[in-house]
Amino acid sequence: MHKIQTKYPSLRACILLLLLGMLSGITLAQQVVVSMKMDTVQMLIGEQLGLTTSVVARPGCKVKFPHFNEGDTLTTGLEVVSQTPVRETSVDAGARRRYETTYYVTAFDSALYSIPGMEVEVDGKAYTAPEVIGLKVGTVPVPLDSLHPDFFFPAFTVHPAPFVVETQWVVGALSGILIVIAMLLVGGRLASRRPLRRRRVIKPQVPPYTEARQAMDALPALESDAPLDGGKAYYVRLTDILRRYLLRRFGIQAPEQTTDETLAAIHPYISQAEQDGMAPLLRTADMVKFAGQSSTHQERKMHADYVRNFLDNTRDESMEHPQPIVTMEVLSEGMQWKFRLALWASMVLLVVGGIALILWTTVSAWQFYSY
Repeated sequence: MHKIQTKYPSLRACILLLLLGMLSGITLAQQVVVSMKMDTVQMLIGEQLGLTTSVVARPGCKVKFPHFNEGDTLTTGLEVVSQTPVRETSVDAGARRRYETTYYVTAFDSALYSIPGMEVEVDGKAYTAPEVIGLKVGTVPVPLDSLHPDFFFPAFTVHPAPFVVETQWVVGALSGILIVIAMLLVGGRLASRRPLRRRRVIKPQVPPYTEARQAMDALPALESDAPLDGGKAYYVRLTDILRRYLLRRFGIQAPEQTTDETLAAIHPYISQAEQDGMAPLLRTADMVKFAGQSSTHQERKMHADYVRNFLDNTRDESMEHPQPIVTMEVLSEGMQWKFRLALWASMVLLVVGGIALILWTTVSAWQFYSY
């Protein structure tokens, strides 16, 4: 038996080392390691940096990292902005797994912060990272010329957006455009030597037929005076209507002619039947107006009906729709001089307004860009 022990000492040593390695591997696989690391140990106020917490444990275990909402603090003055999802990787040839997440933090006060070890639950058991991390938060350095302290200005205020449409700029631009257009128009008129003209519209006269018919509609009002003067006023008005219509419709000077002259002048324009009816009317009217003869109601009605029929039969449609007459009249010398004086006064006002607008624009632009 003593010989066997001395003969195989190396075999016993190998078996012993193998057993020790297996025990140490099992122990290492069951060990939980929690650690923390930060991207940097100093930052400026308002910046963000990442704090990564990792856990190395056996595969399949349940790892629960602390959860922070936006605005929560790791320590007084150090706020959590966001947290990344948990990442999982393999270590030690698959014997263990690494679980890690990153917390992004920021601070708004310059100070030296101490971040204690973070506590993580693994399979319901709490493990705390052994590290205590220090973080320095500083302010933005401001260069100061100690020899010229009067050159140190405070922080600039916020400038308005350079392309914001301001109402005053729109009004100024439109005013400038209108002033330029008005100056061109006034200047062009002053440079022209053509005499000033005025447009005049002459309304057309009432057409012959329309005028006569309107007068005939008012004729019955004279019927009430017929018993007193024998119908003289009635026939005076009736013949005036007829003679004026002959003048305007055919160009015959009937108002200045006798009955015989009127009948002879109208002969080429109307039929014989119409002449036969017009002659008794005019002759009866002469007797009533000049000889004092009385007329009956039937005679007056018959002659009035004849005039109405005569108007309807001789109506000219082309004369019943007259167009207004448009003429261009040259102004008098006095009006010409007054108008040109007004143009010169307008030009002076436009020039003054343009200069004022340029000065206002210059001052406003300088104030805007030097704000």
